[in-house]
Amino acid sequence: MATFLGALLADLLIVGVQSSLAIGLILVAVTFLAFTVKELNYVLHFFFLTNLILLVVSIGTAGHAFVVWRILAILIGAGIVLVITWLNQALLVKNEPLPEAFTTRPAEDTSSTGEGK
Repeated sequence: MATFLGALLADLLIVGVQSSLAIGLILVAVTFLAFTVKELNYVLHFFFLTNLILLVVSIGTAGHAFVVWRILAILIGAGIVLVITWLNQALLVKNEPLPEAFTTRPAEDTSSTGEGK
């Protein structure tokens, strides 16, 4: 989700900001944020890292098409994960009770402790 939202924000910045100087200043801020929050919050790290990568790639190109393909790839990947998860839950995992051997505790062995001698 963080990658998707980061790609959307990068798309808005690429389309909305036409000045190379402004993009450069945004890159400095995003770089600082991406590596500042790395140890604090992994989701925020990926959000800012996605922004950073897409903004850097867009500097020399018309970047908007690349961002659209990135968002499309994220959505396709998320769809594949959802289908596999659904198939796993629906077909492979049966909600059967555990066998009795797994639900009862074995009797304690007191012979090794010296009790009863």
